[in-house]
Amino acid sequence: MQIITLLKLLDQLGQYEGKTIHTYGRISSVGKRSTFYFISLRSGSCISELKVYLPKDCLSETPTIFSTLRVEGKIVKTPDGKSHELQTQKVHFYGKERPPSFLIARFSFKTLYSNIIVCRLK
Repeated sequence: MQIITLLKLLDQLGQYEGKTIHTYGRISSVGKRSTFYFISLRSGSCISELKVYLPKDCLSETPTIFSTLRVEGKIVKTPDGKSHELQTQKVHFYGKERPPSFLIARFSFKTLYSNIIVCRLK
């Protein structure tokens, strides 16, 4: 299993199209639909984020902003064909976290996400 940073994955996203990966990170935004969620996953290794499609049937918890999780899935093109997203097959939540409001006002996301998260390819 190859280990790469989320930064490297995002820089070469097309290269990983169709491959199953494991990735870890914190949720920076959540969009809820009737049968699925869209989340943005950040690691702190870059300002960019990975778009993740989460079907409700593979979730054990409701995703919230700042939750830390591990997702396994395939990198696929978005329906419009302009970018890529992770189609999730498995999800494991490590914890829900909501920093105090003064941290959000005083520090950037890069400061909050100071840890470097890695991706694992199968």
